[in-house]
Amino acid sequence: MRLQSVVNNPLLAEMFVVQRSNGGFYSAGAWSDQFSSLPYYGVVSIATPEELDALPDSDHVHAAIVINCELPLYVTRLSPMNGGPATSDLIVWNNENYRIIQTHNYSSRGYWWAIAARMAGS
Repeated sequence: MRLQSVVNNPLLAEMFVVQRSNGGFYSAGAWSDQFSSLPYYGVVSIATPEELDALPDSDHVHAAIVINCELPLYVTRLSPMNGGPATSDLIVWNNENYRIIQTHNYSSRGYWWAIAARMAGS
């Protein structure tokens, strides 16, 4: 059984919004990202202390969620590989904003795993 059947199960999964950067522009001396809002569906849960401890020290946070879904989620990338530079996906869940800080591609098993940190002031 693939985990894909779990991340799409209506008893476990829920809708959330992914705001993905489409690039941006300079305006008044500052960079402004342009985002597309994408409806996603998957299992969202509060990150456990063990999951938070597994993050690199520079990424330690206190409010985070874990997301399992069928579609890819992205962290900030600087490399020209995989589509070039882009900023992290932003997640809107329960009227709170989160930034993707780590992902794992388990698409061969039918899902992506990600951890997202709550953004300050949200």
